[in-house]
Amino acid sequence: MKEQRKIRILVADDHFVVRMGLIAVVNTEPDLEVVAEAADGIQAVEMFEKLNPDLVLMDISLPGMDGYEATRRIRETFQSLPIIGLSAHAMQGEEARAREAGCDAFLTKPIDTKMFRETLRRFLTDVRGSRADR
Repeated sequence: MKEQRKIRILVADDHFVVRMGLIAVVNTEPDLEVVAEAADGIQAVEMFEKLNPDLVLMDISLPGMDGYEATRRIRETFQSLPIIGLSAHAMQGEEARAREAGCDAFLTKPIDTKMFRETLRRFLTDVRGSRADR
């Protein structure tokens, strides 16, 4: 029986501790793996272009290039790639702005681990089905 390839994830967050926490949670899932991490929006786009991950976790408040713009640039290449927006600021309109930029989901920090896993799982079927497109 052929083992299914793991879902490859890019984690973009400028706060090292938050990024490490997200990576730790992802790495507890047997069918997921973090293939890249980025501390700013420019790195996020570069890592995306270099490694072509299956899913992106995108902090929207990144230095250099914010997560909104990084999401828009990634969307220019792949419309169907799941992008989950993350923010420490739950200001009104922020989720709508993230979705307008191209995020498929939006989570506010601190992120509840159970909700985070559930959100990731929502996209796994779509990711597995869309791999043939890339």
